[in-house]
Amino acid sequence: MAVPGQIEKFAGGHGKKQIRSKTRFLAVSTLVFLFLGPCQAWAQAAYSRFEVGVQTSLTSVWHSAATDHDIGVGGRFAYNISRVFALDAQFDFYPRNEVPFPAITALQEGGRRSVWIAGLKAGWHRQKVGLFGKTRPGIISFGKVQQLNAPGQFDRRTHFALELGGVLELYPTERTILRFDVGEMLARYGERVVQLSQGASLIAPGYVASFFQTSVGLSYRIGRQGEAQLQSGNKGRFEIGGQFSWLNILGSFFRLRDEPGYGGRFTYDLYRWLGLDARVSYFYRDPHTVDFQEGGKILQGFFGPKAGIRRSGMGTFLKFQPGFISYGTTLTDFRNFPHPPIPFERQTHFAFNAGGVLEFYPSSQATLRFDAGHVQIFYGPKTVFLNQGSVTAPSYQKTGIEVSTGFGWRF
Repeated sequence: MAVPGQIEKFAGGHGKKQIRSKTRFLAVSTLVFLFLGPCQAWAQAAYSRFEVGVQTSLTSVWHSAATDHDIGVGGRFAYNISRVFALDAQFDFYPRNEVPFPAITALQEGGRRSVWIAGLKAGWHRQKVGLFGKTRPGIISFGKVQQLNAPGQFDRRTHFALELGGVLELYPTERTILRFDVGEMLARYGERVVQLSQGASLIAPGYVASFFQTSVGLSYRIGRQGEAQLQSGNKGRFEIGGQFSWLNILGSFFRLRDEPGYGGRFTYDLYRWLGLDARVSYFYRDPHTVDFQEGGKILQGFFGPKAGIRRSGMGTFLKFQPGFISYGTTLTDFRNFPHPPIPFERQTHFAFNAGGVLEFYPSSQATLRFDAGHVQIFYGPKTVFLNQGSVTAPSYQKTGIEVSTGFGWRF
């Protein structure tokens, strides 16, 4: 059992970055939340099945000593399933030849950046204005990432990405759309083994990066204009179900943990657009690496509201759920180290999960559900006992991505 020499890779500047990005995402999500729910009387605004457009995007990321901004251009395509649901795809290219900063990111980023994302956009629109929430997975790709074993040589690195945010649309005419997007993009940077000279190698650590992204664009509606007759979704106030989850988060020794887990869920609908959601998950793998704040198997629970739209055999929601994440094996007492037994204890931390939910209703009682969210974990200070007194492990935060799929039964 190894003991870490330090607590957290990004305990300094990345804490500020996470606080800023989290604040912006919550502000956008809360705005969409307030507009999505109470709009039960829908104005019959025309729409078409297809939209194409162009946009310019601004991406910002906060490093330990600087704020980096990058401007890109791209295109957009949307297929409107109904007047409230759409499949939304976007491509952006950032022409600046990026120099990674700080140096720790040089093995994961560099060169010109491109982003491909596609997912669900849902909300409401009237004759002149529309407001939507969006959850869009995709990829982020960097064209010039350094190879340590070959100075001056580079290769392309592509990472999984997830965008969460909101959309404001203005309709100057029946066919044109002026669109404003704001959101947070999470990118999963996987571990990378870099070969050095004389057979040696270096592991470039994996982590979850957070970008704040805004864009402004112009779109055009293609095809025949029409009006949709909205239908109700399934009925029943209570729902129970199970889910399978996948959690990506930086763990001990700066190793990215990709944790599968399973659990249960309970939902109570206060209204058709607002429900209280509770879910508990158990991540059963034991990585056999621990530190003062985390280690071992993970127990997780989130409890809070979800708000959105349920129409035409499907529903989409935003979720705002505080909760906890509990690690079964952490270090706390080194007074007998290195002689066994080394005492371990469970450590539980406050956490928050914000994101999107997509539901399909095969029948009036059955639900097929997909979740994607930004998990933020807050590690408080902890006293660790040593032979010559004690030391306080500092507080810090971590960002993670969690996706899940599950089923439910309403009654």
